[in-house]
Amino acid sequence: MNELINFSAHDVEEWLVLNDVANKELYLISLLLLFAFLVVLLAKKYRIPIVVGYVFLGILLSPDIISIFPVIDSEMSNMYTFVLANLDYVTNIALAFIAFTIGSELSIKTIKRLGKSIFSIAIMESVSAFVIVTAAVYFIGRPLYMALLFGAIASATAPAATVMVLKEYNSEGPLTSTIMAVVGLDDAFALIIFSLINPIAYSQYRGEGAIKLSEIIVLPLIEIFGAIILGLFFGYITQYLLTKFNEKTRKILTIVTSITLSSAVSIFFGLSALIA
Repeated sequence: MNELINFSAHDVEEWLVLNDVANKELYLISLLLLFAFLVVLLAKKYRIPIVVGYVFLGILLSPDIISIFPVIDSEMSNMYTFVLANLDYVTNIALAFIAFTIGSELSIKTIKRLGKSIFSIAIMESVSAFVIVTAAVYFIGRPLYMALLFGAIASATAPAATVMVLKEYNSEGPLTSTIMAVVGLDDAFALIIFSLINPIAYSQYRGEGAIKLSEIIVLPLIEIFGAIILGLFFGYITQYLLTKFNEKTRKILTIVTSITLSSAVSIFFGLSALIA
């Protein structure tokens, strides 16, 4: 394990070039896709949500687990870790599409129909998780800054699993609309909590006394409202282009381009890709 940790991504990249085995990255990605396909077949056969299979597959194929197998030598393990480290953009793209799916369900008409209940549920869920986790971590003897960070992280829900299950079973109705709305709003509230807590926790960690007001209020507001403005801009442009195209292929390409581009721009400027 120590050898794996000390082996940097740059060293692995040089090793791939010098040994002329860079094409193994393609083989590895192909194997991952093959395993994912097999998981889908097994999940459908035994009638379990596909996302459950993906979770177990991700655990089994994590670098820490892979390095345990005796048939995997250190060179292959390092190459595997290097490839996964360079595929982090896939996570950003996937989250962008999930956020788009949630946003497409959150029409103004739906929010008005559901009423204040979705806001109450989302706020209580986020705040309760933050308070409980923060208190629990602090009471077991951890520093306050660590407790605050863990609490802020716990306030967020993972939208991927929820959205995938609902889409897999083509779920529709008031309950589905409420769940989708709560998931979307919960992530927004979690971002607000984390943006407010992060400078406080950092100040506690550094042992600094006073905290600038701009760090607590101004910067989080810029991050949140900047993402909203960016999302509205790309949404308006996309809507305009969709009215000009009649072919389904062009419409799909326009939507995909808009999602990936808005995600890239938001990440570049340090904004929330999920809100954008």
